[in-house]
Amino acid sequence: MVLGPTNIQPSRRSWIESRAGRILSFVVITWSIAGAFIVLQEFPAYLVDQVVEKGWVPDALVMPRSSRAKTDCRAAIERAKSSPSDPTVAAQARVLVWLLGLRTGFAAGIASASAGSSQPVDVAPLLAEPQQLSDAMGLEPPRLPTIQHAANVLSEYQVFVESDPQCIAAQIGEKYSPRQAALYKFALIAGHAAVYRISQIGPLFVPQLRSYGKEAGVPDELWKPLAEESIDSLPGANAKEKISFVLSRIQDHLKTNP
Repeated sequence: MVLGPTNIQPSRRSWIESRAGRILSFVVITWSIAGAFIVLQEFPAYLVDQVVEKGWVPDALVMPRSSRAKTDCRAAIERAKSSPSDPTVAAQARVLVWLLGLRTGFAAGIASASAGSSQPVDVAPLLAEPQQLSDAMGLEPPRLPTIQHAANVLSEYQVFVESDPQCIAAQIGEKYSPRQAALYKFALIAGHAAVYRISQIGPLFVPQLRSYGKEAGVPDELWKPLAEESIDSLPGANAKEKISFVLSRIQDHLKTNP
């Protein structure tokens, strides 16, 4: 029997399901993801911090990683370990590490805030106390990062803290503990961020505060005000007093939880 013509037509695949469509879709998706990373890298640091604070992207995505070869800290660590250890200093190590990082970070914040201006601030006097602290603890004296581009100072500072080019965090980690090394990085970030909060600029370095704070054992509720959009509810007559209140609470916690 001969079959007559049928009305059934072969199903037409949509263009997106074709080989060319699938390839193009893959390329679009891939470049969209790559573009997101590029935007995060080039985004102003304060905008990135606000995006992270809202929970739109995880901390790990915006935490910087140095592109330079890892610093060889072996010689610096040996010098720190071989320096005499004062029991009194060791007993206060947690607070001293905090002050060392905080004062250094504050000086770095002043330098960053005045970068590119016609009259940059001389921050050398601000490093006198950190140098005394590092000497008492048997560590290398801290130096501030060299600012490469005034428009990129915040990103440069994040990389500086994470990469630890002077090996100070590495020395602290070996001579005292890894938790104290994280505290040093946390304090570097907190001191720098404090300068901008006092100047009534929005929260900075939120991922770093959260990450280093967790490693250092600093409760979230103590540093959270630095990451809030507004500090109006904090005690104090002005921004300086309000931020000083936050930093003092952290220091008091460290004193009672060595």
